[in-house]
This record gives sequence, C-alpha cells and structure tokens, in this order.
Amino acid sequence: MNTPAPNLRPPRPRRGRARGFTLLELVIAMGMIAILALSLYASMRVAFRAKSSADAAVADVRTIEVAMEFVRADLLNVLPARDPDATTFTLAAAFLGTNRQGGGGEADHVEFYTTAETGSRPADVRDGVQVEGDIKRVELTVETPASGNGRPALVRRITRNLLTQMVPEPEVEVLCRGVASFGVRYFDGTDWQDEWDSTQRQHMLPRAVEVTLVLEPTDGRPIAQARHHVRVFPLACATLTPETTTDSTEGGTTP
Repeated sequence: MNTPAPNLRPPRPRRGRARGFTLLELVIAMGMIAILALSLYASMRVAFRAKSSADAAVADVRTIEVAMEFVRADLLNVLPARDPDATTFTLAAAFLGTNRQGGGGEADHVEFYTTAETGSRPADVRDGVQVEGDIKRVELTVETPASGNGRPALVRRITRNLLTQMVPEPEVEVLCRGVASFGVRYFDGTDWQDEWDSTQRQHMLPRAVEVTLVLEPTDGRPIAQARHHVRVFPLACATLTPETTTDSTEGGTTP
C-alpha cells in the first residue's frame, strides 16, 4: 500500500483582517478637534478685540500729536507783528486770533506770518543742511471739506510768494478730521485772552498760545465726554516790538 508523500512546505500563516477606525471613534475625534478649534478661535477673538480697542484708544492721541506738531512748528517760528501801513513793512503783518463758535464747540481762527516749513513741501536744503523755508502766511481754522464726509476738520492754509502782484491761491492742508472743538487762548504776560489783535496791542505778540483740540469720539460716547488735548506753545519773538530797539552799546532801550 502506497502512502502519500508528506507535504514539506510550511503552512501559510493566516492574515488577520486589518482593523480600521470605527464610525464612533471618528465622530469623537472630530468632536475633540472642533472643541479645540473653537477654544482657539475664542482666544484669538479676544486678542483681536483687545488690539482693536488699544488701537482705537491711541488713534486719537496719534492724530492729535501730528496736528499739534504742525501748530508747534508754525508758532515757534512766528514773525514779529508789524504795521502793514508802516514804511518798514517786510512781509509780516498783524497777528490775529478770533474766537468763534461752531458745531456745538469752539472753532477759532488764527492768522499769522511764519518761516516754518512743515507740510507737503520739504524744507530747503543748502550745503547739505536743512533750513527753514521762506516767509509765508498761515491760517488755522475749522472747516468742513467737501471730501470729508461732512466731518469738520482742522485746516491749515499756507499762502506763499507774498510779493507777487496777484493774490496767490493758498495751499490747503487738513491736519485732522472729526474736530469737535478747536479753541485758542493767548497769554499777554498776566492773563489769558480769548482773542488777540496785534494792531490793537501796539503790534505785540502774545507771550504764549494755548491750543485746545477735541475730536469727536469714535466709540459712540457723547462729545461732552470727549478728551480735551491741551498744549501751550511759547512764542520766541513775543518780547520784540517794532517801537523799541535794543541798544547793545549802552545796554538800554531806545525808542
């Protein structure tokens, strides 16, 4: 009787079925990812809101500082007041400050002559050194520009080329928008005055000028709760008058 030959090949191992994720496990994982994403979104939303609040809080301050820097440069370089009818008239006339009201707040108007070169035109450069520009008439006032969406703005008008026969068109620069109040006071050495007319004060300049600027709140608060930004600028030529000249030899004052 013939016996079959034994099978010498090793038996093949049985492959186990690959185990995957169940639907319940996928749902749980997706839920955990959604919770994590929601918590991250909430944290970032709080951070972005804090950044927006901080930017809104300092936006007015930055705007005020830029506008005040223009005013400071103009007043620091203001020229001594002169009588425009005098024979010694040299491109400088009266220093005028008018108290006005408008839009529920102050809307003062100031007009003077200065050598400050601030604004869109750069200062002269001579021999590599930046110097001040020519004499110009500057007006600071509150107006409502056509392109300002009906918001009042602090406007700076600069008139150059004062020796021309024709009246030159002034350059208009908007220093800041949304002005609720622009008030100016003038120190005569003793008291603060609401107005100033050098033609009525022996052609003298004020010793110092106080500027108060209030912007419309952007967070919905009433204007009465808006912050008042106040700056005081001394005038370098305030002590000079056309009636007196300093006698350096005798150390006295000669009319």
